Amino acid sequence: MVRERDFSEDKAQERQQKTLSVRISDALHERLERVRDVLSVKAGTRVSTSEVAKQLLESADEERLELIELMQKPTDALTRIREKHSQGLQLSKSEWTCVAYYVHQGMEWFSGNNSHISPDSYIAVIKAFLAVYKLLPKSEFRHQDYYLGNLDHRDAGEIGPITSEDVLKAAARCIQKVETATKKPYTPLYAGRNLYAVLDGERITDTPALNDALAPFWPALWRLAARGHFRVCKMPLRASRNPGEEHFEDKSYLPPVSEPVSDGQFSLSFSTLDGTDLSVLLVFPGTRGAMYPISPYPMIARFRAMLFGLRADQELQHWDSETFFAYTSRNGDEIDASFRAKDNGITFGFSPQEWSALKRLFTKAWNTPEISRTWDKLTQEYGEL
Repeated sequence: MVRERDFSEDKAQERQQKTLSVRISDALHERLERVRDVLSVKAGTRVSTSEVAKQLLESADEERLELIELMQKPTDALTRIREKHSQGLQLSKSEWTCVAYYVHQGMEWFSGNNSHISPDSYIAVIKAFLAVYKLLPKSEFRHQDYYLGNLDHRDAGEIGPITSEDVLKAAARCIQKVETATKKPYTPLYAGRNLYAVLDGERITDTPALNDALAPFWPALWRLAARGHFRVCKMPLRASRNPGEEHFEDKSYLPPVSEPVSDGQFSLSFSTLDGTDLSVLLVFPGTRGAMYPISPYPMIARFRAMLFGLRADQELQHWDSETFFAYTSRNGDEIDASFRAKDNGITFGFSPQEWSALKRLFTKAWNTPEISRTWDKLTQEYGEL
């Protein structure tokens, strides 16, 4: 099937538009829509499909076309980028731009207590932006107001003409806010847009310098890119399997985890799901104690975030995420903690001593080399959830 679309091309000299009507396939139409979504992020407003086609016709360079190709199959593209980086090979500007796009998607995935992005990751993204920004010749600094707006919410009109120094100072202030936040974390959600915009919109020709600038921030950028990919594609970042290849090396395979971990009251048993994911069984005390399964990685990650994120030492506290809801309530002289999974509503209550024991148990389990290795592997595929 083909579609007929109208692509408008401005002709400034005549101050009028000419309309070029072409027939394109569904596949090409979907490609243009994907590029439209990417460009809309940078523009901060909805970009039409015809405007995308116009921009591509005007700037049909190899770099832009490479990025479009990467965005067609993001799972395959990102797994190839990860493999390329692991081999010590340099990434192209388009490949870094692809990573940055999913970093921004991951950073802006926020629902209740579901952000769960570490302060170090926020700082790494801002520093990565600065590292690229400082590669630009001062004569070519552009988009200063856009960069500043994503770092500082003050009205740009109140501070006069924006310079590169304003951007650098705003970035420093933003990092300081993240580092010094105490009661409530400071979350600069839009800082990821700057990294994507500076890579996609500025002229950077020194590929080795770009790789050197971004290399120190790879671990944090990758975790956020994997998070963004999971948000957009609803699947982990794993290489496609091809069972027909006799010598296919399945690097996504997880070794079985067999040893349970106990603290004398609760215990945790671990197993793998089809060799690719993790399943945890929380066993309650007593011969007839309940057994609560938690899987796969996203649900386990959100359970741990809830367990350690709930302020269980104060009454009337709550934790709300896509998967779990937890809260505290007074029970005589003690403050109990309870949680339930939103998909079934089954609720478990814990005394302060039991809640503390549960936290110690999870800490003990995740400090074991076997679980730690498995968790690190899954974090590379799902990201920082």
